[in-house]
Amino acid sequence: MRIPEVEIAIFGEADEQKATLSFSTHRKNQFRYLQTSNVEAIEFFYLRLWENFQRSCQTTISSRSDVWRWLIDFEDPEISVPEKAVESLSQLWKALPFNWDSIANLYKDQVRGSNLEFFKSYFKGETEKVLEKIEMAASDGEFVVMDFGCGTGSTIKAIAEFAYSPENTQQAITRNLRHILGVDDAALMIAESYRVREGLGSKGREVSLWKLDIQELAEYIENGRISSFPAGQDSRSVGIDRAIFENCRKFGCLMNVLPNIPRIFRLPFLRRIASTLSSGDQILVSTYNGLRFGDFQRKVYGSIPNLTGAYENRLDLPASLRTYVNPERDFVSHWFTLHELELLVESAGFKKVDSGYFPEDSSNRDDLQGVGVFVLARKSTGDESPHPNPPSA
Repeated sequence: MRIPEVEIAIFGEADEQKATLSFSTHRKNQFRYLQTSNVEAIEFFYLRLWENFQRSCQTTISSRSDVWRWLIDFEDPEISVPEKAVESLSQLWKALPFNWDSIANLYKDQVRGSNLEFFKSYFKGETEKVLEKIEMAASDGEFVVMDFGCGTGSTIKAIAEFAYSPENTQQAITRNLRHILGVDDAALMIAESYRVREGLGSKGREVSLWKLDIQELAEYIENGRISSFPAGQDSRSVGIDRAIFENCRKFGCLMNVLPNIPRIFRLPFLRRIASTLSSGDQILVSTYNGLRFGDFQRKVYGSIPNLTGAYENRLDLPASLRTYVNPERDFVSHWFTLHELELLVESAGFKKVDSGYFPEDSSNRDDLQGVGVFVLARKSTGDESPHPNPPSA
């Protein structure tokens, strides 16, 4: 399907001009042209484009391929969109029918429960890194863990079992971990997390789960303080104590969530997360290692076609983008280089504390060393400026 021409109004200082732009052939040059245009005109253009595609992109794989090619153009670091226009553009992405609810069980069984050595090595290394960094944070006093995009509850389970293990009764993490708050906007993902919480028995008393997306979360929690509880999710129903939450430091976890967000939405997403934390609070961010994308993309995505679409139906994208897109399932996954992830985190208002690769354990096969990257950072204080430029993909 050819992307339709859309007539937009470019409002100049003196006269109103009209321009008809075709996005079917020279998209990148036209994006660069739009960057210099009036923001209202750009927002209007994106809104019109979304309206034109809203119906067809939900039913036709070929038209969704056009949408994804258009979104992936923004992986090019030379192309950017004014921040005020991003929300209008996001409507096009949200109109795609992908829904994490539809794959909750598949994700739990075919990714988290996979026998593929890549997944086993990645998640083992990721869990070890989370526990290592949380144990270090525990030495500084009482804290609360916030798991952003908690999914099926694997990270929550690992933290709770480690913190409240009989072997750790004398450790700082047992004394100082006061609560775990998991947040996810997919109902079936949260349902899986509830099952995890129930399976923790008495350990689950200090676990709360909120079904919210990050934008909604930022309306209820700001700078580490709860302004109000979401409907049906108060201190009595979920066990979270406002005083404990607000008087403790926060440790955020963002485990392999960013890869499933197109590039132009990642920075606003991270900034919303930053707005929920207090200055000095820490966050641990992890993703697949972009330097290993060429080695593993076929093995990884070829092993889970029910979740990510048949490998042969993926978009044929330049390897340098390190991005897998399959319109069959409206699935996107970007693999970050360490430098790229560092820049993104610092651009969102955090200051790097540590970063590196995982797993590091010599018992892993050599070809599975370093399949993940992580950045540990703390929210910048008022006198610390975030990285001035958003990262290039």
